[in-house]
Amino acid sequence: MLRKITLVVITVVFLSSFAAGGLLDNDPFLAGENGPVWARNFEVLTYEVSFFGIRAGYAEFTYRGEEEEGDRTLYHIHVKIWTTGLVKFFKEIVDEFDYFVDSKSLLPYKVIVNQNESDRKVNKIVYYDQEKGILEHFDLEGKKIKDFVAVPGIFDSITVAYYLRTKQLSEEPAGINVYGGRKVYSIDVKMQGNRKVRTDIGVFDTLEIKPIVKYQGTVMEDRDVTAWLINDGSNIPLLVHAKIKVGTLTGELKSIGRGREDG
Repeated sequence: MLRKITLVVITVVFLSSFAAGGLLDNDPFLAGENGPVWARNFEVLTYEVSFFGIRAGYAEFTYRGEEEEGDRTLYHIHVKIWTTGLVKFFKEIVDEFDYFVDSKSLLPYKVIVNQNESDRKVNKIVYYDQEKGILEHFDLEGKKIKDFVAVPGIFDSITVAYYLRTKQLSEEPAGINVYGGRKVYSIDVKMQGNRKVRTDIGVFDTLEIKPIVKYQGTVMEDRDVTAWLINDGSNIPLLVHAKIKVGTLTGELKSIGRGREDG
């Protein structure tokens, strides 16, 4: 359950920025020419995940800076997901993912996966061969696990979102190919209008959007998601609702950290 809403949050957390039409020039955090907006300063977004109003866990997204690998400069994005309370009693999850994005293309280069759950543990590295469209899975000792054949220039649900935060788009976008773990999906976004939304951290003017997920051209009817984005140019999702068979999962922004990590 938590993994499902986390995927929803991950898909929408930054992806939604391209539905709103771009960045505001008068925001010093957003303005400038020195790389992507999210790569110029430390940024951490923390979301609470709940089901029927009961806290299930948290999802945290952090930009950690640049790293060099060979002749590549990579942007390092860290994602952590964990359960709490009653949900933790039934299913303990402490998952961490380290994404490394090529600074020139903004396509994913590799992701380090460390999933520690009560019923399984997964530790691996996935390399993206962007020219061939192949995702190569290795264990941490370097032994090949499998190859996944996708398409060239493939994103995943995290890296596509960071990529789209760099774009100034005024129209509802067509789909872009995204690796979803076992399949390649296409995502469109439909604007639903302006809304004022109250949460624990304040009252915000928001843009309501509905991501449309497709597989092989067919809309996935079971992916009924609505998100509300802070309408200040950052387009950070404030609230995400995902309807499932037995109710609604919610991801709600609890804190925003900006500025250099060292203060």
